[in-house]
Amino acid sequence: MFISFFGCKDNSVGINGGTQLFPLRIGSYWKYKMQTTDSSGTISDTATLTETIIADTVINGQMLYQYIPAGAVFSQDIKFYLANEIDGIHEYSLPPLSSYLMYKYPANINDEFLRSGDSIKVINLHRAIVTGAGAFDCIVYQQSFNVYVGPSEQLVYLNTYVAYGVGRVRYEQIKCDKQMNPIFIGRIDLIEYKIPLLAG
Repeated sequence: MFISFFGCKDNSVGINGGTQLFPLRIGSYWKYKMQTTDSSGTISDTATLTETIIADTVINGQMLYQYIPAGAVFSQDIKFYLANEIDGIHEYSLPPLSSYLMYKYPANINDEFLRSGDSIKVINLHRAIVTGAGAFDCIVYQQSFNVYVGPSEQLVYLNTYVAYGVGRVRYEQIKCDKQMNPIFIGRIDLIEYKIPLLAG
């Protein structure tokens, strides 16, 4: 289960450029490769997902950027928007108009905030990772929850890696066995992206 940019690839190493944690511009897109595993740890499924910003609008004085989330089917009835605000990146949806804090920024290690009732924790401020789109320095946001597999309850972590000036570059889902050893379940990695340059 998974929740639901400059050049086509960024091969730089270290801190990523940009003036926002999550740059929002019409025409931006992020393409991801998804991999999941079966109970034996063998890769059982792969897919390519794309997230795209398609328009902008102003609602109640707030600039919002309409986007199609990765893996979502475009709907004329429900629209999704992103906005950079003083405390981080927010997601809006309408109708009816509602919003929540998606990623707290600026952030400190161990900061916690609520996202639609779920607790999210900042577990790393400078995690270096490499994906098919390049090398990135990331803030890692972690959500933990319990799932039931038959009569047994398992602790599952969903980690999201957000690179400054780029956006989301990795999602990974990990479960813990009875001895609390981590077991990889699946991952979505950024493989290509584009963020149009600002005019002027």
